[in-house]
Amino acid sequence: MTICQKISAFLWPKHLTNAHKCLENKNPKQKSCLLSIRLTAVIVFIGIFVHSIFALEHDREYYYIAFTQWGLFMTSFTFILLLLCSFTKAPGRFCKTINCLGFVFFEITWTAEVVVTIVFWSILVVVDFDKANDYDIEVIAFMGETHILPIVFLGLEFTNNRMRFTKGHAVIAAIAPTLYTATSIVLALVFNIHAYSILTWKDYKSAIFGVIIMALFCGGFVSGYLLGECKHRRRRHRKMPPLLEVERPNDQTT
Repeated sequence: MTICQKISAFLWPKHLTNAHKCLENKNPKQKSCLLSIRLTAVIVFIGIFVHSIFALEHDREYYYIAFTQWGLFMTSFTFILLLLCSFTKAPGRFCKTINCLGFVFFEITWTAEVVVTIVFWSILVVVDFDKANDYDIEVIAFMGETHILPIVFLGLEFTNNRMRFTKGHAVIAAIAPTLYTATSIVLALVFNIHAYSILTWKDYKSAIFGVIIMALFCGGFVSGYLLGECKHRRRRHRKMPPLLEVERPNDQTT
């Protein structure tokens, strides 16, 4: 087996090969619901990107260095892939690739947005609350929508699609926080640019905060895995057909 084949087997294990057929459920209402969620999400997040051009007019560098913006990009890209999944029903390599990429990016994005949501509403709002008076209503609205809508739409997708996370993909989900941490350290120490006041990377507080974030990322992936497993067991009990089901080896599903 070549290196490329090994990478492909890791990203798309054999138990995913026959599983990733989006909108497989025969219920037209469920099909329409999932398609509506994906289409609405794509439109909403494109709108948020356009809005950000004006909302961050005087704070342009924030757009590129804040993890919130990274999460928005990943969320938008994920829903574009999932929307394509809704229309790629013909068998073939392209269909399989789109479906698998949609699933893998959902794992990455879910993990990232769980962290973004928790950190913003529980930590950064408290730490940087004194800066709120410096923002106008448009920026405050932008901050609100970028820290609520992504996790809401991902939750709707997760609820209606009944996905299951793959344990081995935890390594893939860790790419985003690792890459962002490295980027943040370089920007802070080399260019003196800080996305968040607490991340100066010059004192122990930054290190502690970094450890907390990595722990939250682990929790984010575990939350997706456990939710998927719970829904899978309920589906097996009720004998509900999956929309995007991940059959693992030795699983005796109906």
